[in-house]
Amino acid sequence: MLNGNELCATSQDADFPDNYVDQCHPEDYIQKTTSEIELIYRIRPYHNRIFLRVCILIDSGVFVPMTFVCDTGAPGYLYICERARKLIKNRIRVDDRETEFLSLDSGKNMVVSSSPSNHSNSNIMGLRALSFFGLFLENDTFGFNNLPEYV
Repeated sequence: MLNGNELCATSQDADFPDNYVDQCHPEDYIQKTTSEIELIYRIRPYHNRIFLRVCILIDSGVFVPMTFVCDTGAPGYLYICERARKLIKNRIRVDDRETEFLSLDSGKNMVVSSSPSNHSNSNIMGLRALSFFGLFLENDTFGFNNLPEYV
């Protein structure tokens, strides 16, 4: 993120909505029996971000909501922090090249990587996932053309 003349390479609490703690929504990671989606468009001086809160199915009828920073500068699919990884470990599979992935209902496999150390508390949805889900931006809002009810 550009901050004046300096490049800031880490997530900051100021990037996140005011009610977020440790860079996540207060109800993230709390198991639910319903799925939910929330789109957050945050514009502040030097801290512009878009976030997606989406539920991940962890068991039949059990969901865990998580916040993802929508980051077009992240080249992969999904970057998951350690806290999230522990909750969805049963959903993460490994292929014959030892690449970790989540399978979607559509049959698409999304590669899962660990969040970079300078974003260790954040979950990030990278450019490949944003493209697959059909991210669009217009008139100070955003949405997705192909986002499932839950992941």
